[in-house]
Amino acid sequence: MALANSSRRRHIGRVLTLSAAMAAGIAMPARAQAWPNRPIRIIVGFAPGGTADIYARSIGQHWSSRLGQPVVVENRPGAAALIALEMLAKAPPDGYSFALAPTSSYWQSRVLFKKIPFDPDHDLTPMTLLPAGPLILGVAPDLPVRNLADLIAHARAHRTSIGTFAPGSGAHMIIEAINRAHGLSIDAVHYRGEAPMWLDAAAGQVQAGLGTYATFATVQDKGVRPIAVNTSSRSPKLPDVPTLVEQGMTDRFLGLESWTSLVAPTRTPPEILARLADLAIEFADTPRGVQFRDQFGISGKPLSFAETTRRAREDAPVWIEMTRSLGITLD
Repeated sequence: MALANSSRRRHIGRVLTLSAAMAAGIAMPARAQAWPNRPIRIIVGFAPGGTADIYARSIGQHWSSRLGQPVVVENRPGAAALIALEMLAKAPPDGYSFALAPTSSYWQSRVLFKKIPFDPDHDLTPMTLLPAGPLILGVAPDLPVRNLADLIAHARAHRTSIGTFAPGSGAHMIIEAINRAHGLSIDAVHYRGEAPMWLDAAAGQVQAGLGTYATFATVQDKGVRPIAVNTSSRSPKLPDVPTLVEQGMTDRFLGLESWTSLVAPTRTPPEILARLADLAIEFADTPRGVQFRDQFGISGKPLSFAETTRRAREDAPVWIEMTRSLGITLD
C-alpha cells in the first residue's frame, strides 16, 4: 500500500512537472507577442520637410526610445492626405500602423468630396491631437502688400493666388473666407506640403502662402513678408504681425485651435492608443520637444486620448459646418 501511494505520488509529480513545463511553453510565446515586438510605422500625408513630417519623425524617435522598437515614417503625399488615410484604414488594428494628417482630412473630407475611399466615422480613430501652431500669411517679396487690406485691394485689381499645403486645410478655408467676405476670387493653389509652396511664394510663382511658422521661416530671408496670423492672439515669434481677427475677419473657425492628428485604425486596443498619446505628451516636455515647439511657435501640447475623443466630438461639427457654409468642394 505504501508502495502504491509512493508510485501514485511520483506519477502526480510527473504530471504536475509536465503541466508546468507546458504552461511555461505556452506562456513564453504569449510574452513574446507583447506589444510592441516589431517596428511601428507612421504614414504621413505630406512630402518630407514640412511640419507634419518633422512632427512625425520627432514623436516617432521618442516612441522608439521609450518602447524599444524602431518607428518608421512613410511619406505618402497627395489628395489632401487621403492617400495616407486610405492606407491606414486598410491596415490591421494591431497597434503598429498610424497616420499623421490634419483633422480636415477626415473631419471635413465628407463635405469636401462626394466620395472618399474610407468611412471617417467607422474606419479611423483619432489618438491624439497635436497643436499645429499659427498659420502665417506671407506675401511674395515683390508684392506691394503690407497687411490684409492691401492684399484685398491688390486682389481686386489683379489676379491673385495664395498657396496652401493641402486642399480643404485650414489655410484653404481662410482663403475662401476672405473671398466670401470681400467678393473676391483669389485662387487657392494646393501643394503636397509646405516646403515647395513657400519656395514658390519666394519666387513669386504665387503671390502669397499660408503655412506654419517654422517652414515660413526658411524663406523669410528670401524676402517673404508676414502680414497676418490666424490664431486668436499674436504669435510670440511674430509679435508685430496682427491676427486676421485684428484685421477684421470674424469667422468662427479662427477662434478654434488648428490641429494635426495621429490617427489609428478603429478597433486598435484603447490601451495602446492611450499609451502612445501619453508618450506624445511626454515628448513635448523633453529638451527636443521644447526645442521643436519653440522652432514652430507652438505653445500648446498634444492631448490625451480621452481629451482627444472629447475635443473631436465638440470641434468636428463646427469645422464641418464651416466648410459646408463656405461652399468648398474638391470634386
